[in-house]
Amino acid sequence: MARKKSGLFEEEDKVILDLYVKEGMRLWREMDLSMEAPKVHAFQDHLCDQLMQLKGIGDLSEDFVEQAHQEGIRDNRRRNSLKDRAVVVAIHSKWEHK
Repeated sequence: MARKKSGLFEEEDKVILDLYVKEGMRLWREMDLSMEAPKVHAFQDHLCDQLMQLKGIGDLSEDFVEQAHQEGIRDNRRRNSLKDRAVVVAIHSKWEHK
């Protein structure tokens, strides 16, 4: 389900995928596997929302995900030293808009 091409992921798919994610996470915990891995976090907390936002990601390569990670790291570095929360929010919003 997570490999549906852009434009094909629907609300009904989200309901089903949400059940799969919950069951997958239950089994993951039952096997006492590490919860530290970034992919576990992405799977549990972001997969369904990202699929709904993009209406599917099956036709996107791993490069898409890696590029998003690298851009996020650069964004964090840009605003790391800033103390004024309003400035941080404005910079992040401008970056995200681009």
